[in-house]
Amino acid sequence: MHIMSRGNNRQTIFKGDEEKSYFCYLLYSNKSFNGVHVYHYCLMGNHIHLIIHLDLNSNLPRFIKQVLLAYYSLYRNNHEHVGHLFQGRYKSILIDTHSYLSQCGKYIELNPVRAKIVEDPADYVHSSYHFYARGADDPLITPDPFYLGMGETEAQRQAAYREMVIDPGMVNSEKLRTHRFLGSDEFVKRMEAQFGIRNVGLKRGRPSKEKTETSPFC
Repeated sequence: MHIMSRGNNRQTIFKGDEEKSYFCYLLYSNKSFNGVHVYHYCLMGNHIHLIIHLDLNSNLPRFIKQVLLAYYSLYRNNHEHVGHLFQGRYKSILIDTHSYLSQCGKYIELNPVRAKIVEDPADYVHSSYHFYARGADDPLITPDPFYLGMGETEAQRQAAYREMVIDPGMVNSEKLRTHRFLGSDEFVKRMEAQFGIRNVGLKRGRPSKEKTETSPFC
C-alpha cells in the first residue's frame, strides 16, 4: 500500500534535519506495535510517502494517528504553530504485485530528483534508496520481497536495484496521483467491485520545491 500525507495548504512540515530524523524515529517506534512493515519511504519538505505492508491484525489508522500526533506536538513546540499541520486524511493506494510494489518504491525515491533538489537519488538522505541501492543500515526498513529476488547476494541485488531505478519503468506519476488501486486490469476491476468505487478519483497535487537537507537517522 502506498500512503501519502501532505502539509495543510501545502505548507512545509519539516524545517530541518532533526525533524525528519524524529519523524523516522516515530515511524520506527510505532510500526511493530501496529503490525506495519515499511518497505520504502521518502520524506519531502511538505509531504511524506510510505510503501507499507499490512498483516491481518495490522492497525494502520492507529499507526498513522500515533505518528502524526506525536510529530505535530514536536512541530508545534518548535515553531509555536497554531492550527492543522497535515491536510486532512492521508491518501492510500492499494498495490497488486511485488513488481508493482518495487516500482512504486522507485517512484517515491525519485521524488527529490523530479523536484530538482538533487540530480541523483543517492544525494538525498531521507529515503529508502540508500538501503536498497547502497546497502546502508536502516532500522525502519523491512526488505521489499521483490528486491530480495533480484539477486543471490546483497551486491547483486543492490546493483540490480540501481539499474532498475535508472530505467523509467512502468509506473508513472499520473497514476500515483490519481488512482486508488495500482496493478493489473483484473486486480483493479476486483478492487473496484469489492469497495464499490472507481479507480480514478483522487485529487491531483503538486509538491513545492525544497532545499537539500541531511539527516543523521534516515
